[in-house]
Amino acid sequence: MKQIKEKCPDSIDMVAVGGSFCNGDIYEKSDLDLVIISRDEKAKCLDKCFILDDVAMDIYTHDWTSFERMADYPNPYVTKLLDLDIIYTHDDSVLEHYQRLQTKLKKSMNNDSLIRANIQTHFNSVMSNLTKLNNVDNDLGFAYRLLGHLIKDIEFIIYMLNKAYIKRGTKRIPEEIISMEVLPTNFKELYLDIVNVKSVAEIKEKANKLGETLKVFLNQMGFVHKVIDEKEEKPEKKPIEASNLIGTYEEIYSNWKNKMLHAVTINSRYLSFDTMCSCQGFYDEMADMFDIPRIDLISHYNPDDLMSNVTIFNACMQEWLKLYERFGIEVNYYPSLTELEDLYSKPKTIK
Repeated sequence: MKQIKEKCPDSIDMVAVGGSFCNGDIYEKSDLDLVIISRDEKAKCLDKCFILDDVAMDIYTHDWTSFERMADYPNPYVTKLLDLDIIYTHDDSVLEHYQRLQTKLKKSMNNDSLIRANIQTHFNSVMSNLTKLNNVDNDLGFAYRLLGHLIKDIEFIIYMLNKAYIKRGTKRIPEEIISMEVLPTNFKELYLDIVNVKSVAEIKEKANKLGETLKVFLNQMGFVHKVIDEKEEKPEKKPIEASNLIGTYEEIYSNWKNKMLHAVTINSRYLSFDTMCSCQGFYDEMADMFDIPRIDLISHYNPDDLMSNVTIFNACMQEWLKLYERFGIEVNYYPSLTELEDLYSKPKTIK
């Protein structure tokens, strides 16, 4: 709040805390999910991603656009409109606007025609990714990537069929899903087994069984797969610059590193696979935009040795760190809260 008052006192509409600190599902490496909604670009001066001891945190400001989209219930990641602890609002009108969006979301979650339209979108994506998967030859990494997308869309569909949302974060998704009332026949067994796959052939076999079970169930409810015309033209790659990299290593650390270790602690293949898929998506996005080598993380996924997944994850982080070294970028690292007072001044080098 001190930085807000000093740097952009009239630019912040709301500050709130979400995630595990809000829902109580905290463990020793949980990061602080701070939600800052701004009204203009001046608030960008607050954007920081840093590592404090061995926990990383990212602070990013948002405008209202993403919250307005969230109110249409396009997917079940809507906790930021339902489960936030608000610690500051600019004035009463801000809180009233947030509450209106909450009300709209609750109506959307009970709007059957809207839910059907959104489920149809995810169903089309499931079937499209299954088609792509069945055309994969021996590229294990690509097969895992497609499987990750497929699982996510299927999860979205199940939540939305049950008019529910993801309450306790990624690691709790399987236990939330298997407790739901509206599920296809044999879905639980197929869904929980899907992260045990080790080869392209096994990925195809189990993904097709899961996809077919969902397809039959949705067909009975009147959903029909619509073929998607995906002639996506990727933009020409650009040379990467320091400004494109600053904060990315810290973001990898914040979003995924400790989740990989936590997956080992709680023996969760699902969390390990989901975390690797999510991080791979970041690496892919950067490689699609910029002229840099594509880091291959997900093809090394091993359901039988979650610690080996941590090892390869850390090795990939070190590869990314080489880009920092190439441009002379220092990592925002602080060994203690005392040093953290320098957050908005000079960063320190990671050790």
